[in-house]
Amino acid sequence: LVGGVQTGSVAAPEEVERVRAALAAELSAVMPVLSSATSALSEIRKDDIALIRALRYPPQQVKRVLVAVAMLLGLRPFVEVDVSGEQSEDWWAAARGLLADSDLVKRLVHYDKAAIPEGVMQRIRAEFESDPTFTPDAVARSSEA
Repeated sequence: LVGGVQTGSVAAPEEVERVRAALAAELSAVMPVLSSATSALSEIRKDDIALIRALRYPPQQVKRVLVAVAMLLGLRPFVEVDVSGEQSEDWWAAARGLLADSDLVKRLVHYDKAAIPEGVMQRIRAEFESDPTFTPDAVARSSEA
């Protein structure tokens, strides 16, 4: 099923046009965000990453950005077990390791945005999309890096 149309089947021209229009609208909404993100990536310096790495307690929004990046890059969270045996995922511990990657910015610039697994996108949407405070402006205000 792609865009509401069963793959391998023949769709009516009206249905094809409806799906095409919906996808075009979605794409037009996403392209400015993608362009802005790509532009922001080119402005990241190694000093910025070093500054974040040096922070004992980075701002929450910065941590959340790095967690999202860790998810996109396919990292797995550390699993912590408390004294009661309850397990929890520690994404920040996994994301912190990204700060030691000297090629992080290059990896992100060349990241294949068209090949993000659907499961990863669902997880990121569930985790971040509904948070009205998780915006580029809010992240920029939370840290100079």
